[in-house]
Amino acid sequence: MASQPLVDKVMRETMVKTGVVDLPAFFNMIRHNELRKVERKIAEADMQIIGGPNCWDDHGHYPVHMAAAEGHVNMLRMLIESQANVDQPSEKENRTALHFAVINKSHEAVRYLIDVGARTDAKDIHHRTARMYAVDEDAMRVVFEVSALITLPRLQALRARPSLPGAGCGPAPSDDGALWLVRTVLHPLLALFPRARPSTKISRTAMRSSTA
Repeated sequence: MASQPLVDKVMRETMVKTGVVDLPAFFNMIRHNELRKVERKIAEADMQIIGGPNCWDDHGHYPVHMAAAEGHVNMLRMLIESQANVDQPSEKENRTALHFAVINKSHEAVRYLIDVGARTDAKDIHHRTARMYAVDEDAMRVVFEVSALITLPRLQALRARPSLPGAGCGPAPSDDGALWLVRTVLHPLLALFPRARPSTKISRTAMRSSTA
């Protein structure tokens, strides 16, 4: 996982207040899924100074939080590949991207975040994990019940084996056992459930108020 780079907060504050960087506009690009614009923006020198893909807005939300809440999987992928910290907690709620994806019922974002190894045990200020917010959602519950199988020891064991046991399972590449488990077990199960319309009750509303 990428770690958050050190950012000079005084310099960041100055750059934001003087308009050198326009964070509301940047987060609106993420909200509207303007992938190429965001990709170019985070590569700019001024954006790199304030954290690039690990910058935060005035509400303490990070790019991965906005992308996860909106269910923009390609945006999430680009941010994470650009060294965004997938487990970065928000400043106020202490919620990760996985929290925001679950709360907003962004099933595909949840699926992707679990695929790339996002923590499922991180707790917010209410001492609740993303799994706890998913308990009333059948599809989300399946996601987390299956993801519980992919612990680090099991992942390491899977990678050490040329195949997984079980009739009809077939071989799994030794260096990709965890993804094999996700794609052959988790994804088919998740596909049995209808896609829910994203909720705006919690995180997305708060985020949009920061970019209005």
